[in-house]
Amino acid sequence: MNEFMQWLQTSSDHVARVAAQAHLRFVFIHPFIDGNGRTSRLIFNLVLLQEGFPLVVIEKEQRLAYINAIEKALHNQPEDYYMLMFQAIEHSLDVYLHEIEQSDLRG
Repeated sequence: MNEFMQWLQTSSDHVARVAAQAHLRFVFIHPFIDGNGRTSRLIFNLVLLQEGFPLVVIEKEQRLAYINAIEKALHNQPEDYYMLMFQAIEHSLDVYLHEIEQSDLRG
């Protein structure tokens, strides 16, 4: 966990990549008996929120793809994982921007 925190505090990659990597690294460390997935998603969102991004939700419909992508990433095939996480961030931004536009139209 100390190495994880050191990396998180010093990483200079784009915030989306740092958030996704933090999520994956935490899952890989697996420090708790239960709740590692929930905690890793909280860390993911915390990193994003600190940089002004809206919350990102992995939808129920994506659960199997999400689990499979993590499994592949843990076996040195991270492409699907990063694609899924970046698409989730993009979707969240789209929803957020749409709501702002609708709010501006209402007045």
